[in-house]
Amino acid sequence: MFNLFRTATPILLGIDISPASVKLLELHKTNNSYRVESFGAAPLPANTITEKVVKDPHTLARTVQHLVEKMQPTAKNAAIAIPDSMVITKVIQLDASLHEADIENQIAIEAEKYIPYPLQEINLDFSVLGPSSKDKQQMDVLLAAARTENIMATVEALTEAGLNVKVVDVQAYTIERASHLLKPQLPDYGQNKIVAIVDLGANTTHLTILDNFKTVYSREEPFGGQQLTETIQQRYGLTASEAGLAKKQGGLPDDYQTAVLHPFRETIVLQLRRALQFFFSASQYNEVHAIVLAGGSAKVMGLAKLIEEQLGIPTTIANPLAGMSLSAKVDSTSVLSESCSLLTCCGLAMRSFNHG
Repeated sequence: MFNLFRTATPILLGIDISPASVKLLELHKTNNSYRVESFGAAPLPANTITEKVVKDPHTLARTVQHLVEKMQPTAKNAAIAIPDSMVITKVIQLDASLHEADIENQIAIEAEKYIPYPLQEINLDFSVLGPSSKDKQQMDVLLAAARTENIMATVEALTEAGLNVKVVDVQAYTIERASHLLKPQLPDYGQNKIVAIVDLGANTTHLTILDNFKTVYSREEPFGGQQLTETIQQRYGLTASEAGLAKKQGGLPDDYQTAVLHPFRETIVLQLRRALQFFFSASQYNEVHAIVLAGGSAKVMGLAKLIEEQLGIPTTIANPLAGMSLSAKVDSTSVLSESCSLLTCCGLAMRSFNHG
């Protein structure tokens, strides 16, 4: 079992690990509000993670350890996320009278029918969804499984950094959980609305469609902000780090807007248009009421406005930290500048307080 759906009572560090960076976020909760207790972010050297797999766990461990030493979180327990594409999910039906221990035994038997790997090679979890619509004597159970080898390198790296991985979550679930923080940004607070969250990562764009805050569609596209960085690097003869810095801080030649930035924005709009059309054709839905941009490229100049103009859908930039207070030890400039990139971190850290 790898605690996809279990409630985690200790405070957890939400750790978002991508090919480009590591972000750590610790949230505390009082009454109905959150406080950012600690936050840290650091770039990852190239090739630490390749094709979604940790290739250099020691470098990852050192990066995380330096962050932990700098931010001094109160928590040593961690929650991490893995890409949807690494997880197999299946809704199955079981006898509604089964107790949890019996469900676990039955899940192991049922998993062999649906998981194309030996059980000793996978991490397995389940969540009872409720009575089955097919048979009142049955209940629907969501089965989730991931290959252990896709998880252990990350777990071992964080262990080396002095942390205990208590929860392994799925990217789509973390986004769904964090989406509740975006209610003030959505039409009618998102009630009975279909919302597309577009998480523009370094190498991958993750599209999550929510209907009244429940995931109805999730898709990954091999496109992200790294393409813009590489174009800057090649066109202006910069190193990768120089290009990344120039992308954020400016100072590039006059033709940057027309020759580089505008084509990149147009490509994102085209990719998003196609992804939405694919969603419509593969489902019973035919509209989206709002788009929320997240991730490192969400704040690309003019992107939100261009998407709204060309797709005709209200588009905003995610700010999951709106309404949160900040601990005195948190660098407010740093954490607020990264806010649109912290949906996954927030969703993971919220596992300290939420079911599933």
